[in-house]
Amino acid sequence: MKLQSYSIEELAIHVTGDVAINHYRIKANWANNEGAEVRIDALRITHTWIRTHGTWQILSGHVRARERKGSVA
Repeated sequence: MKLQSYSIEELAIHVTGDVAINHYRIKANWANNEGAEVRIDALRITHTWIRTHGTWQILSGHVRARERKGSVA
């Protein structure tokens, strides 16, 4: 299986002083060796950034897979 394509959608960003929280979604399309699509993953991502000496750095991150229809939580 190989990554066929992906897209990134920024959902929100909140900045307070030297801290920023960024929320976005990534959609990844996977294909088999023949090029047929076999799976689509959707991930929600949150990154917390901190500005130190004028440079933004990721302080922490969280990734959650979006539930697929028919899945059991």
